[in-house]
Amino acid sequence: MFAGFIASGSAGKSQRVVTVAVAVVATLIALLAVIANPTAAQAESNYRVCGAYNSGQQDLLGTGLVVKVYKHGPDTCSLKLAFMKRYYYSAYKGSSVKMTFSMMTCEEFAIKTGMTPVSHIVDPCPRMDVNKIYKYTSYADSEHPSGTPKVDADPWRN
Repeated sequence: MFAGFIASGSAGKSQRVVTVAVAVVATLIALLAVIANPTAAQAESNYRVCGAYNSGQQDLLGTGLVVKVYKHGPDTCSLKLAFMKRYYYSAYKGSSVKMTFSMMTCEEFAIKTGMTPVSHIVDPCPRMDVNKIYKYTSYADSEHPSGTPKVDADPWRN
């Protein structure tokens, strides 16, 4: 009987150790997920993106041009879109603007171009200068889908 008590006491300690270890591991995984997930750290809530593209699948955005603007600056967005429509052909030879988007969050833009699910870019805006026009690629382009959607590192135009 005494041996059975010791065995059950050891089992109880082992179970507590395992429970504590599992709790510690779960806490570390949660902490790493917060650190590794750039959503909160990168989100730029005061900015939106506007852009122009030629073709996209369903309600997704095709490859095109994008600009980061201040969220209370729809006039800037309109001016930049007018410029993009006028000069799109020089960015993409033989192509023209068929669709535009205006004042979209950076995170939604990343999702609708495939940057989030394919390239793991949650928010491309921190890499972009305000009011500079960039070329970008999209996995949802109807004609030339990209396997690695992204915003170019350097602006295409001011």
